[in-house]
Amino acid sequence: MKHFRRFILWTLVFVFLLFVADQVLMQVPLEAPVVKQVQVFYQDFRTRLVAMVMGEESPKTIGQVIDKSKKKAADSTVEVKKQIENLERKVESVLPQIPIPPPAKPAPKRYVYADEAGAIHFADSLEEVPEAFRKGAQPLQE
Repeated sequence: MKHFRRFILWTLVFVFLLFVADQVLMQVPLEAPVVKQVQVFYQDFRTRLVAMVMGEESPKTIGQVIDKSKKKAADSTVEVKKQIENLERKVESVLPQIPIPPPAKPAPKRYVYADEAGAIHFADSLEEVPEAFRKGAQPLQE
């Protein structure tokens, strides 16, 4: 009886470790080149194995595999387009609630001028420049 319990215990440990390895290979993105290739192979193998057990017919030729992958890509594209349309509808329903600010006024031109002592001064408008120096005032470049 003691040997039987040990056998059951080690069998459960082995099955648990297989389950953990399966989940790592299926769920965790691995980056190392060789490990990545093993992961891709395992995912493909497991997908085909599950399809076979579930009774789905697996592709017999490479052309069928390509057609099946194109169909999957087309289906996912349609799904993404539907999601985009739903988001656009949500945005359009929210947009009327957002107040639109009035157009911004252009920034006033600033001017630079020098007084009789040669000191440089800045003004926010031409009206702020003293009349005696307005002829020499120059607008600042943006």
